[in-house]
Amino acid sequence: LGGDVDATGTSGRDVWTGSKFVPVGNLTNKFTGSFDGAGHNISNLNVKGTDNVGLFGYTDTTAVIEDVGLVSGVVTGVNTVGTLVGLNSGNISGSYAENTNVTGMGSSVSGSGGLVGNNAGTIVGSYATGVVTGMEDVGGLVGINQKNISSSYAFVNMNDAISKAGGLVGTNNSTATITTSYAGGTVAGSGNIAGGLVGSNAGTVSYSNAVGIVDIGQGGTNAGGLVGSNEAGGSISNTYATGGVKGEGGNAGGLVGSNKTGATIADSYATGDVSGSTAVGELVGNNSGTITNSYWNLELGQTGVGEGSVGGAQGLTAEKMLVSSNFNNFTFTATPGAAGWVVVNANGSLQTAASDVAAATSPMLASEYSTTIYDGHQLQLMVMALGADYELSNDIDLSATSNGSDVWGGITQPAPSGFIPVGKTNTTAFTGNFNGKGYAIKKLNISRTDNYVGLFGYASGSNISNVAIVNYLDVNNPDVKEKVMGDNYVGALVGYADSNSSISYSYTDNFVAGYQTYVRQRGDDI
Repeated sequence: LGGDVDATGTSGRDVWTGSKFVPVGNLTNKFTGSFDGAGHNISNLNVKGTDNVGLFGYTDTTAVIEDVGLVSGVVTGVNTVGTLVGLNSGNISGSYAENTNVTGMGSSVSGSGGLVGNNAGTIVGSYATGVVTGMEDVGGLVGINQKNISSSYAFVNMNDAISKAGGLVGTNNSTATITTSYAGGTVAGSGNIAGGLVGSNAGTVSYSNAVGIVDIGQGGTNAGGLVGSNEAGGSISNTYATGGVKGEGGNAGGLVGSNKTGATIADSYATGDVSGSTAVGELVGNNSGTITNSYWNLELGQTGVGEGSVGGAQGLTAEKMLVSSNFNNFTFTATPGAAGWVVVNANGSLQTAASDVAAATSPMLASEYSTTIYDGHQLQLMVMALGADYELSNDIDLSATSNGSDVWGGITQPAPSGFIPVGKTNTTAFTGNFNGKGYAIKKLNISRTDNYVGLFGYASGSNISNVAIVNYLDVNNPDVKEKVMGDNYVGALVGYADSNSSISYSYTDNFVAGYQTYVRQRGDDI
């Protein structure tokens, strides 16, 4: 692309009067070339067809698509439907679909995805946000994955899925691999097999996680915070899920709904509320496969495996969830984007090896790190690169910083608990820039007894702008869970900003308290 393209005319105007954009490439004449977006985007693309529907309908193994964005697209079809590509056999990298709306109406092996309907090639460093509606094999990024996905993510809400729906991938086949990837958003439907990351997995999933809620509704079965059903030959390792599972059916698990014979789960954990009718477990709903070195939060439920062998599943108290040495065989790192686990200490430093000393968070994955922030984990992981520039992509709900159901210590535990300030002293200050882009960070909780306390504890030479820290407080009723508390230099947004920093177009209504002085009270503008 030589520049951004406004494709509004594809909605039935211009040369497309009475019709929509025609996908490039089909089953008999596949796209075999290269397409370099050069960092530009195509907005308001409208595509409608039957099978293999997207900007590109069908790509061959020689096809290369890179560095292109699709913004506010609407794509409708029957089977194999995606914003960028319907069926991909080539290589996709550095590409995205933002605020997409994808609908696949096929009732059997439909393959609807926010970016790609069916992937038989490679997808690297790509993402999707928006809404995907489909019947079967529905994924936030990819409907059906037959090959490789890495370093990619989706924050997509799923609607009306009947079978095999996942926050990232609907169905991950036996030849497929997913690594260093993650998903958020709500996976909702009325049928069977739904997971926060993957609906049905017969392949390999590693160093990946899900933070969204899985809501399968009444009568649905096989719902998991990470994977709905881990089929024979399916391998899950170095993964976790925090969103929880809501449903009235059977086989509901915080990590996996059903772990079948010949399937494996290793070096993983779950912490999130789980509900269902039968075979309900905080880690796995129904297990006939193998589980090793995998954990759940005992504060949320005493039953780790609803039915079947417990194997190597172990419950940990909330306190033990903060001790990294309790997570046997986990590998820790301080490198953003790496294949490894991240644990944040109370002073904002990172553990690079398993320790018997309690940290301030349970393990997160380094692959979650991003300078574009979609969720609370990514907000916390700014501690991995204090000099980088960050921006919010949406409102962030941090209520989990007070309820103990996520990676942070809850309010029932002694201080420090809750969110760990980004930048803690003049030698470990936040020196980058932060643009909230007009979004809000909601229900921030920080409970400490030391100095320099806030979303940013100590900022030096930083520009922080366009963000609200809100709790929707009734000033006559300060008895709320979410508070920002410390000793000296306490503020909801920033504890201490030096003379080289600037704070603009930002405000808070959070309850703020300090034991000494230098405290910004709730309702203060900056």
